[in-house]
Amino acid sequence: RDALDLTRPLDTLSVMIAVRASIERAVSADLATASAFRSGFWDVLRIGGDLAEGNGETRTPAWVEHVLHENLLNPTFRKRVRARVEERFSTAVEEFRGDLELLRAHVREAGWSDLFVIVDSLTHLQGVSDNAAEVERSAEEFFAREVASLDLPVHTLWTVPAFLLSRAPLTGLRVLPNVMIRTPEGVLVEEGLNALRDIVQRRVPLGMLPGLANTTHRDLAFDRLTAAWSGNLREVIRLLRTLILRAGSPRALERTVAEMTEERHLLVGREERHLLRRVHEEHRLPDEDPRRVGELLTAGLVLAYRGDREWYDIHPAMPDLLAEPSRV
Repeated sequence: RDALDLTRPLDTLSVMIAVRASIERAVSADLATASAFRSGFWDVLRIGGDLAEGNGETRTPAWVEHVLHENLLNPTFRKRVRARVEERFSTAVEEFRGDLELLRAHVREAGWSDLFVIVDSLTHLQGVSDNAAEVERSAEEFFAREVASLDLPVHTLWTVPAFLLSRAPLTGLRVLPNVMIRTPEGVLVEEGLNALRDIVQRRVPLGMLPGLANTTHRDLAFDRLTAAWSGNLREVIRLLRTLILRAGSPRALERTVAEMTEERHLLVGREERHLLRRVHEEHRLPDEDPRRVGELLTAGLVLAYRGDREWYDIHPAMPDLLAEPSRV
């Protein structure tokens, strides 16, 4: 997120610059000599002359930060660099791969077990009103063709925007599943419920949680939580944090659950309600309107689970809303 403008269409060169500079920055934090070797990728781009310090052979951490900053915020910089490599793009890709191989060898010599790259935050890729369709097309093209053509020599995990999950041409995409606490038929899964209860009790002293401090009422309070739980660990942590901040407040548990439910309801209009109903009935992502389906996934209104297969359902607080008129 600090190296790419996620409101603009994805382009391969900007991604390579972001990945290359980010790896160098991360490695340099632990290895003082990380920038000592020659970089064929920076040489092809001839970035050194654009920046205040450094060239393809000697770089400082400040130089790397400057590259990241310019790639993120300076369209003139991106245009100038893109023009330089337009006829040498395949060479730039080869040098990019070569740089990663050198970095991998360097960190292994320094005692690291290996180099593993996570290209994070691309889940937040989303255009604005005048370029949303262009951003979506660029993401589909990038992940359908460009990622494979880069053929990176290190193990790489790419995050993807949720709207790509229902695009038929893309295969191999996976969603991190939530803890399964209900089957597709709505039957409670005790193993999943116990796992979430264990997380609550291990992370936070029960005496700090309103409604859970008194043993007599603890099972009832857990039952109330269970009714609101989706199995989403991020949501569980948010709920716990809010309850801790409200310790001592009357009916803190009921109020917190009610507020989180209301937040979700406010996101649902007529079209969303139609899509949610399809997900709830079919337990898969609809093929229609991938952008809106992606928004529902990102908002936690549609959730992925994995038992003997991957399946989807709506948040357990949502079914009653499906029969109600739209609120927006």
